[in-house]
Amino acid sequence: MGKLVEQTLRTMYQGVSRQPHTVRLPGQVQEATNAMFSVVSGGFSKRPGTQHLATLSLSPSLMGLYGYERDASEKYLVLVTSGSIDVYDSVGVTKTVTIESGSTYLQSLDPSQDFAFTTVADYTFVVNKTVTVTMSSAGVFDPATMPHVLVRNADGTFTFKEFADYNNRPEIEPDYYVNPNVTYSLTNDAGGRFEIDSGTGLVTVKDSTLLNVTVETSFDITAKATSTDGTFNTKTFTIYAYPSSIGELVDDDSSLDSTNVNGMVYDNASNGDLVGLTVFAEDRVTNSEPTTPIPAEDIIPTPDFVNHTISDITFFRNRLGLVSDETVYFSQASDYTNFWPKTVAQVIDSDPFGRTASSAQINMLRFVVPFRKALFCSADTAQFELSAEQALTPSSTTIGLSTQYASEPKCRPLGFRDELYFASSNGDNAALFEYYYSDTSVGHTANNVLIHADGYVPSPIVKLTGDTVSGTIFAYSTTKANCIYAYSTFWNGEEKAQSSWSRWEFDTSTTVLNMEVIGGELYLLLQRDTIVTIEKCSLNISNKPEKFKYPLRIDGLQLLNGTFDSVTGLTTFTSGYPTNEDLVAITDTSDSPVSKQGRVLNISAVSGNDFTVIGDYSDSPTFVGRPYDMNVELSKQFLREGQNNDTVTTGRLQLKRIYFDYQESAFLQIVVHPLHRSPKVYTFNGSVIGSVISTTPELGDGVFAAPVRSDGSTATISIQNPSHLPCTITSAKWKGFFNETTRQE
Repeated sequence: MGKLVEQTLRTMYQGVSRQPHTVRLPGQVQEATNAMFSVVSGGFSKRPGTQHLATLSLSPSLMGLYGYERDASEKYLVLVTSGSIDVYDSVGVTKTVTIESGSTYLQSLDPSQDFAFTTVADYTFVVNKTVTVTMSSAGVFDPATMPHVLVRNADGTFTFKEFADYNNRPEIEPDYYVNPNVTYSLTNDAGGRFEIDSGTGLVTVKDSTLLNVTVETSFDITAKATSTDGTFNTKTFTIYAYPSSIGELVDDDSSLDSTNVNGMVYDNASNGDLVGLTVFAEDRVTNSEPTTPIPAEDIIPTPDFVNHTISDITFFRNRLGLVSDETVYFSQASDYTNFWPKTVAQVIDSDPFGRTASSAQINMLRFVVPFRKALFCSADTAQFELSAEQALTPSSTTIGLSTQYASEPKCRPLGFRDELYFASSNGDNAALFEYYYSDTSVGHTANNVLIHADGYVPSPIVKLTGDTVSGTIFAYSTTKANCIYAYSTFWNGEEKAQSSWSRWEFDTSTTVLNMEVIGGELYLLLQRDTIVTIEKCSLNISNKPEKFKYPLRIDGLQLLNGTFDSVTGLTTFTSGYPTNEDLVAITDTSDSPVSKQGRVLNISAVSGNDFTVIGDYSDSPTFVGRPYDMNVELSKQFLREGQNNDTVTTGRLQLKRIYFDYQESAFLQIVVHPLHRSPKVYTFNGSVIGSVISTTPELGDGVFAAPVRSDGSTATISIQNPSHLPCTITSAKWKGFFNETTRQE
């Protein structure tokens, strides 16, 4: 018979694993559908249900969704379809939106991918990634091609419009003129460091690599002005170079004007940067005065994003940032609509500037996400960080290559607590990289948190969102459109104590269109049959409806009042969405008569949004929703020994019985399926010997056991819950007999 053994699965919050059963952690499982894992309970619970907020008068289509929390009492969902934009509050009430201008800017073949958003105070900037930015005239942005704004007005309404407040190119100082009779050159260019414009006399950096200085250093240049008659004159000027680490310099020398005799530059200047020095000469032979103004674009070049599309938008360190091709371009500090410098004589700290993500290959930036003190910049095959030790200025800001991983071009990275997550693909399987600062390597690194569950999430992941309080990240893949995948993580200091995956599954007639977490609640844009709904799910597992004594585990939850027909003897309820025979209806435990509280009603007929039940329940507010099943399949069981729980495979483990510790539970089923035999179901319905039988069972704590009588390496053991009642499993234990294999010497 072998020796009697027993084993305890002390924690069951490790989630799904696709590794071989023998190398898994004891608490990892094979499948987890509609379960939520938590280190607080030590195990898993049936996931929270969703609450129906609104049925939209929109045809099912690709939709962009953006959510933001204005303050503790105001949360908004911005919904974009091709040609239109709508706003809903946190309870599903639609807000008045006036499209003042810019409806053409909202045209898109795929709104779920073509729009980017960022909110500054009551202004939400909206970018259409397919529109090329152009100039309507010299120095003037075409507002129809620039980011538009959705403005929350003082009365709570919203206005979408072109943003006409982008600054125009500033007027050029009158000293910048062309003398048609004089050309300029350098007879001494400080060893190739500087160059001069032959027509304007404007001195700029020629080779920035020669300006690497650690202390203040001066360089002399000699300028030559030549007249059309061949006469010329020369003069020597001094340019001072400073290390960027000393910060902005304040120039008190009144001689440093537009025709100054000195210039200055930082060691991190780029080729073409101004040095604050312009050479000017008058042709006294012809007495010609300068009369031809320099074109403004020759002095102040247009920002890098002009004549390109904008791929992303962000607000970072008091500047608005636009991403185009390989460059992130920032507005003036505190002046979010100004992308022009204040002066051309010198570069000052508040000026707008751009930084290009450079490496050995082309890096078209897709997304930028604020992360810790830096800006995470994501390209298809590389990741960069843009940072500055103190203020974000033209002289102090750098961008550098951080890691090189392939990333999913359709999925925005997610900043989450002290980490950042970005999606990738490995053929048909998705990968999710956790990017963080490693004290061991003294740098940033990324680990695939799906490595132990490879193949569980299909590619591509197109949306990530998360709740930092519960430690849950949600991933959505269009390959399995009726599901979202939940990743729960917990760090105990420097040790990662939890890295668990599960799948939240809706019925096959439901398609997830988009999702967003705002303030601890998951908002879902769903296609239910032929309609579109907004539903939300509280990520606090203990939250319950106001008029029910414990959480209800059903989706699309509504509280309805019925109308009784004394002739037919039926009570009719009208749902906010089409009904079907699978609908669950339960009377509340607050306002209903005591004899009717918590009663599950038998639905007699459904038609459109209406359904009927036999009897008079017009006095009983009724919760209505769609059922969903929880199923958690355990890994195959093996005897484990030693401090490391090493698997013993040199024998046969015959399981006798398995015990589950439950907490705050009213229903669960243990399904035991021995190999080549029919499954057996053992049901706990909340009733305990000695307790009062009630229509609505009370939540209880205890142990529920089931016989197994099968080989632990082949038997399938599952915990299921198809009911509307909650359950939580905290740990498990089994007993059995172990027969060690006889070895021949």
